[in-house]
Amino acid sequence: AHGTNKQAMSDAVYGGQAVFADTPVWSGSAWGDAVDDSIPTYPFDPRAAASLMDQAGMSKGSDGFFRGPEGRISLEIATVTSPASVSELVVMADGLRTAGFEVQQKVIPAAQAQDNQVRATYATMFTSTTNSGESAMGNLATAQIPSAATRWLGGNRGAWSSSEFDRLFNTFNTTLDRSERVRLMRQMLRLYADDLPLISLFFRGSAFAHVAELTGPGPCAPETNPAWNIHEWEFK
Repeated sequence: AHGTNKQAMSDAVYGGQAVFADTPVWSGSAWGDAVDDSIPTYPFDPRAAASLMDQAGMSKGSDGFFRGPEGRISLEIATVTSPASVSELVVMADGLRTAGFEVQQKVIPAAQAQDNQVRATYATMFTSTTNSGESAMGNLATAQIPSAATRWLGGNRGAWSSSEFDRLFNTFNTTLDRSERVRLMRQMLRLYADDLPLISLFFRGSAFAHVAELTGPGPCAPETNPAWNIHEWEFK
């Protein structure tokens, strides 16, 4: 995560306008109250990446890439065929190489892009658009791990499994008190940030054009739609 240069990705692909993400929950969304300074973040920092790799027994060779007992570490990053995804992939790989990681890039052909097994059995990392907010947290549950037994259905494609996360999510789903649900969401986000099963990049953004006489439209959470507050819109 410390080797992922989100600012460079935003500048190259989204004109510098991307909304950065550290977790699947945006601070301005329904569960934004759960996002606070207790949740670790991982800004682009090659020195921090090198320190963590050193703690894991890895060091850079004369070629500038990290090596372990069995030789140079080589990662594969895959994505689907779309202009934005491929551009993101190229810039992300460049940032990781700068941090000392040898990276191989792979673009999945359009004919295979919807194959659930292909999307769930990548070698190292796979970049894709995912859900955000509450539904994204649900996709991290152990029950959402895809396998042959589930016909490769399930949103937890990284196969991360945490019994504590599952316990918190089940409690969250059976709790009515909002303040308690916010507390549970914060705990889940801390677990997410500590284990880091995903590297959150950006929240999805889109343009919404309207005539100047219409007042009311405003920013909305990525898991909702621009008409979330349509009851407040007025023509002047």
